[in-house]
Amino acid sequence: MEQQTSQKPAHSPKRIILISVLAVWAVVLVLLAGSLHYYRAIGAAMLPTIAEGDMMICHRSRIPQPGDIIIFQVPSYMTETMVKRVVATEGQHVVIDYKSNCVLVDGVPLDEPYVSEPMEHPQNSRLTITDITVPPNCVFVLGDNRNHSVDSRDEQLGCISISDIKGKVLWVLHQTQKK
Repeated sequence: MEQQTSQKPAHSPKRIILISVLAVWAVVLVLLAGSLHYYRAIGAAMLPTIAEGDMMICHRSRIPQPGDIIIFQVPSYMTETMVKRVVATEGQHVVIDYKSNCVLVDGVPLDEPYVSEPMEHPQNSRLTITDITVPPNCVFVLGDNRNHSVDSRDEQLGCISISDIKGKVLWVLHQTQKK
């Protein structure tokens, strides 16, 4: 009597599914790799959320929403890249009220647990924008460390054009403190 040996086909259905899933993941990673950028934070304008030296991973194809942290560069203003939080988008009305220590968007005070100290009236004479409706294709940004931030309150910087945005911060890799 002949002995039958059962051999699995070289390409079983489970193996084909596994290879297909791995191929899809490889394509997704390649596409994302072209969209992800890395930036190192400079300055203290985003403390306590982002400290100087922290590394940020950004995605460039995201349209920013209020609350998002973005990386941008306005060539006519400054050559370095800046990082700030989006407070309002086009058509929204922003009021900075230093007396009551709040930012209002469309008349509603923002809940900002990331701001660690009360806003002081700025000493910088260019930080004069306190009441504005955000123009089309622009965003209004503020640093989390309001008392040490140059942002959309600056009359020379103002609202940030969508075209000047390099990306939305997806992850912050905090630099470890050396002792």
